[in-house]
Amino acid sequence: MKAFTKYKYGGPEVLQLQEVEKPIIKDDHILVKVAANSANPADWHILRGEPFFARFTFGLFKPKDKILGADFAGIVEEVGKNVIHFKVGGRVIDLVVFSLHNKGRHSKLQSAI
Repeated sequence: MKAFTKYKYGGPEVLQLQEVEKPIIKDDHILVKVAANSANPADWHILRGEPFFARFTFGLFKPKDKILGADFAGIVEEVGKNVIHFKVGGRVIDLVVFSLHNKGRHSKLQSAI
């Protein structure tokens, strides 16, 4: 799958379109083929590593997570064995204000709860 990745803090010039491995879902997760996503102010702050104190959560000297993204819409591609509310082929949308376990929506596929 393709995703915009970052390995250091900075502006949009640090983003690179790369081929990354497809996420392996856990028993209580779903895998979504992302059709649309957004870039919001939270993404901009995380990309730049500002304000500085936020780096204690997102990575002090370099980003912990290489893929940005918080909001998305797409189609369920896989479901974990404990998932009961989602089915393959279902349309989903997620608007995450702040979450440490739902991240990386700026990719073609996304593992999410």
